[in-house]
Amino acid sequence: MEHSFDDTQESKRLRPDAVVFLPSESVLVIDSKASKFILELAEAEGAEKEEKQAYANLASTMKQHLKALGDKDYRGAIVSSYKESGREIEIRRIISVMYLPNEGALEKLKRADPEFERKAAKEQIIIAGPTGLSAIIGFARAEIDLGRQAENQEKIIDGTQQLLDSIAIVLGHVDSVGKCLKSASNNFVRLAGSINGRLLPRTRGLAALGVTPVRNRQIPSKIPMYQIIDHSQDDVIDAEAEDVTATDLLKGLANGRS
Repeated sequence: MEHSFDDTQESKRLRPDAVVFLPSESVLVIDSKASKFILELAEAEGAEKEEKQAYANLASTMKQHLKALGDKDYRGAIVSSYKESGREIEIRRIISVMYLPNEGALEKLKRADPEFERKAAKEQIIIAGPTGLSAIIGFARAEIDLGRQAENQEKIIDGTQQLLDSIAIVLGHVDSVGKCLKSASNNFVRLAGSINGRLLPRTRGLAALGVTPVRNRQIPSKIPMYQIIDHSQDDVIDAEAEDVTATDLLKGLANGRS
């Protein structure tokens, strides 16, 4: 509210009544304007001559307001202010609004100068009363909300990408652990086979000759073997219990699986 800028063309301060910064590098500038001749119109109501003069005066003073507003270099001032604050964002759009105090004033202005809105549009200025300004602010609020949603969506996408990267790394570790387990299992099978085939028979031979351990510990007759089975190439049912159909079960049983 009442944010001030330096006019880069005329070296003076600009102080609109409100500045709304919108997404997509857009800025809404609101200037409130009024004329004492609106009050004169109310007082001159019913007096044709005085009323006609009041309408002429209203058209003249509002024309001056329009020219003054059109001459203000809001774009240059806002861009300069952005740069001074360290921002490098390029302002793409400036929306100027001339705000009138009530809808009655807007109607009187249209009667005083039927071409006023067209002239304002030529200067890229919107004429609005309370209702029109409320609609513009509502649109601005919607743009801000959409901008925030877009920012959140970008964060969600970025977070999802990071999550997928983490999952890929974890799955890589899982695959490595699986391969290590398989390698360890194979080595254990070879070790157990060597013990069962060579070491234990010789141990039993010595025991038959009366040689026993110092502490009479029991020597196992056989080392059990364990095996890891790789099902990566098999047709294994991989689903939640509630997702498995009777057909899937019958197919699994037919293949010798439970």
